[in-house]
Amino acid sequence: MGWAKTEGGSKMCIVKGPFLIPLLLAGQVQEDEVVDSKILEYCSIDKKGKKSLGELEQEFLQALQAFYYEGKAIMSNEEFDNLKEELMWEGSSVVMLSSAEQKFLEASMAYVAGKPILSDEEYDKLKLQLKIDGSEIVVEGPRCSLRSKKVYSDLAVDYLKMFLLNVPAAVVALGL
Repeated sequence: MGWAKTEGGSKMCIVKGPFLIPLLLAGQVQEDEVVDSKILEYCSIDKKGKKSLGELEQEFLQALQAFYYEGKAIMSNEEFDNLKEELMWEGSSVVMLSSAEQKFLEASMAYVAGKPILSDEEYDKLKLQLKIDGSEIVVEGPRCSLRSKKVYSDLAVDYLKMFLLNVPAAVVALGL
C-alpha cells in the first residue's frame, strides 16, 4: 500500500499493483505521511498517532461523565459518534455496557481522579448489584493485602477453556 498526493493537494491511499508504478515514476508517493481521507478521525493507521483501545475507552467515558454529570460537552456530537463507532469496530465492550455498568466505571474513574461522584455506600451497593447480575465489569484480578498477608481474587476458573486448550495435547500424546 502506498500514499499519493493528487494535483489538488489531497492525499489518497493506493494499493500496490499496476496503478502504483506510474505514481512512483512520477515521484508523487510520499513515504512519511500516513493520511487517508476515507477514514474516521479516530481511525489512523499511523503507528505514531493511533491511540490505544484503552485510551479511546477512557476518552469515551470522560465524554459521558462530562455530559451527564457536569452538564457540558467536551466534544461535538459528531466526534462522539465517530469515537463510539471506532470503539465498536475495535470490539470494545465499553460501548455496549448497561447504564449501571457505565455509572460504575465513571464512578471508579472519578474516584481515582479525586472527584468522587458517588458516596461509598452508593458505590458499594452498585458494585454488589452488578456482581449479583453477573457483570464482568466488577470482576477484579488478584490483589493482596500487606496487613493481613492474604491474596484476594474475584476470578473463576474457566473449565471449558482449560479442556479445549488441553485437547490438542491429549490427541498428540495418544497418537490419534
